[in-house]
Amino acid sequence: KQWYQRRVRAFQILGLDGIAAIMGSLYVLLAFLIGLHCLCRWVTRYRRGDGDSINSSNSIDDIKHGLVKNLRFKMVSKGHTIESIIASGFHIWSSMCCNNPWRCLLGSVIGVGIFTSGLAYFTITTDPVKLWSSPTSVARQQKEYFDEHFTPFYRTTMVVIKAPTFEPTSYHMVGNQKTVNFGGVLSYEVLAE
Repeated sequence: KQWYQRRVRAFQILGLDGIAAIMGSLYVLLAFLIGLHCLCRWVTRYRRGDGDSINSSNSIDDIKHGLVKNLRFKMVSKGHTIESIIASGFHIWSSMCCNNPWRCLLGSVIGVGIFTSGLAYFTITTDPVKLWSSPTSVARQQKEYFDEHFTPFYRTTMVVIKAPTFEPTSYHMVGNQKTVNFGGVLSYEVLAE
């Protein structure tokens, strides 16, 4: 059985990761298009004379106050427009639902049925080997080989034993006449339990 397979070369563009190169170029393109759109709107607005004309005789405070007031008005009017569009959309939707309740209920049930039909193919994996290692990984292949040719390998579990009432014990080594001290957990009575 061959453990090490030839690695698949990653998708690359000009020596860079292919996905990162595509996403980066799309980001730059989108930022450029948004900037170009803002620039075109600004140029056409000021060519038509829709822009704010600033009189040089006004003081700086008057100019700032006028710009802030104008900006607040524009933001409020745009917010009001968006709010009215959303409100009219919900009004139309609610009128349709009230006039046709059975169609709305049937459509909702069909939609829920379509979107939850994938649960028929849903399986829950609880085997940690399948969860944490790829079927083509070297460790997984070696484990499968070991399980086929020898007995299956089971991971050991950590056991914490406390023996607060037992005294420390000692062990006399035969070869060099040394005494090794152990805690109360390794006393014969605790281990026998």
